[in-house]
Amino acid sequence: MKDDARIKNLKYAKVPINQNDSALVARKRLEKVFNSNGSFKKRAGFEFFSSGSTDAEKLDAIEKFANVNLFFGWQYLFSDTGANSKLRSTNADMLNNTELLEIVLKIFDPSIQDVSETFSSVDGKKELNGFRVKFKNGDTALVDLKGDATGFRRFSKGTFDSIKVANFIARIKNSSAVPTTFFLDEQLAQAHSELEVNLLNAMIELLGTTSQLFFTTHNYHIMDMNLPNHSFVFLAKEGEFARFVHPEKTHKKNDRSISNAVKNNVFKTIPNVHLLDKFMEESSV
Repeated sequence: MKDDARIKNLKYAKVPINQNDSALVARKRLEKVFNSNGSFKKRAGFEFFSSGSTDAEKLDAIEKFANVNLFFGWQYLFSDTGANSKLRSTNADMLNNTELLEIVLKIFDPSIQDVSETFSSVDGKKELNGFRVKFKNGDTALVDLKGDATGFRRFSKGTFDSIKVANFIARIKNSSAVPTTFFLDEQLAQAHSELEVNLLNAMIELLGTTSQLFFTTHNYHIMDMNLPNHSFVFLAKEGEFARFVHPEKTHKKNDRSISNAVKNNVFKTIPNVHLLDKFMEESSV
């Protein structure tokens, strides 16, 4: 999608990433697809129209893309969970991942004693329908396969969010053989910064060689994970809209962290707090 806010078309396309391609080479190939007059749909993908004037219209454009019968998968979990999520979890996703759920939950809440599976009878067959979380003081909470919980008041906000994160990680693990695009949007905002780094590292390790992961965060520690600079994209808010900032355009070497550049606002991504500073100055007079 181009930076010009007046452009209302949202375009989606796919191109192969060859073994020796750099990020720049792959992007140039994608630009050729977008600039191929009259043959866009035949050659590479799909184009949907959205005025972009409301959140509902933007989500509708995403849903149209997500529901196209592609050869690969598309899984996302937005920070505002509910209707804005598309994590097609099934019984099979969590069936052999109870240990993973228990590990993640115990990391967030050491007062959890264990996690066990719960089952229901469907047409005479025993099927997994959720999990029972037992705490050391005897309290229990039930979690279904979607990550919704009863007795959730026993959970902190971070622990409650971690249930969906565990489900998301299980989905990555079980989709390793299928080309899939995953998008996790600030689901770890309540987590300790080091914990977020470790969970992201686990997702990267479990990710299939033909899949990709988009992960949004405000955590500076992510930039010290020894990832190549082209792995990062920053958003800079300007008025009503936001623009994408690609750090590899100015910081081409991967042998140094871009963390200091971000903290020193080289990419102009730090929020402007001059109104608060002005208020505090006036208040001290």
